[in-house]
Amino acid sequence: MTTTDDPARRILHPVEPPYDPDYDRPTSTPTHQPATAPEAEQALLGALILDPSIATSANLEVDSTDFWRPAHEEIWNAAQAITADPDRSLDAVTLAAELTRRGQLHKIGGAPYLADLMAACPLPANYPAYAREVRDAARIRTVDTLGTKFTQAARTRDITRVSHILDTAVQALDDTVARFGPRDNTTNGTGLHDLS
Repeated sequence: MTTTDDPARRILHPVEPPYDPDYDRPTSTPTHQPATAPEAEQALLGALILDPSIATSANLEVDSTDFWRPAHEEIWNAAQAITADPDRSLDAVTLAAELTRRGQLHKIGGAPYLADLMAACPLPANYPAYAREVRDAARIRTVDTLGTKFTQAARTRDITRVSHILDTAVQALDDTVARFGPRDNTTNGTGLHDLS
């Protein structure tokens, strides 16, 4: 038997496979992650509980549908309902009671989660920055959704579907600009430059 046929030698000195440049690359494409701002959502809600006087101003910056987490949308809606009622004042206890009345307290994580929100707010006076983060993430998600719809329609190669998408595109873009463009309501027509 020659040394090259020696099984022990083959174990000690295995033949190295050829170089593969793709060896360390992921085998699958990462899933698409939507734009979110969970810390900003928590900080904004915490600021609202800690300083209810910001409710009106914050409501001009953020819509309830701007929140990524459904629980945050529910908390926002309950807090806004309390602040809109002149006979009630907002704090963690009244907010918990309102969420209980709506059957949502358990779904949002219970009263302890309201305490977590207050702890997540470093400075209530910074609520405009938190609101801007929440709104920007929602704006990116909306544009992403519109783009996905257009792409999906184009990939079908179904001219009827594409024609329908194009017919509704102007309205969809106007709605997006109205929601996320300047809040002074002076925008008329499609103002795509306002989305930048």
